[in-house]
Amino acid sequence: VLATMLGYAMSLVALGGWFYALWHGRMSEGMRDLMAYCLRFQQRTTGYYLLLTSRYPALGRVSME
Repeated sequence: VLATMLGYAMSLVALGGWFYALWHGRMSEGMRDLMAYCLRFQQRTTGYYLLLTSRYPALGRVSME
């Protein structure tokens, strides 16, 4: 459920980021980081769901080991 909600948030941020990039010529670092966080969490959740890893997806920052 949380991964789905983060997916919706990522879509809204992507749309807002597109308009921001049109105006400023680049994506805001905060928007980019939020989208990267959402994508990472979704991929970790999918990996756990498909039994590719036994590591439960965490909400905090996790190193890419």
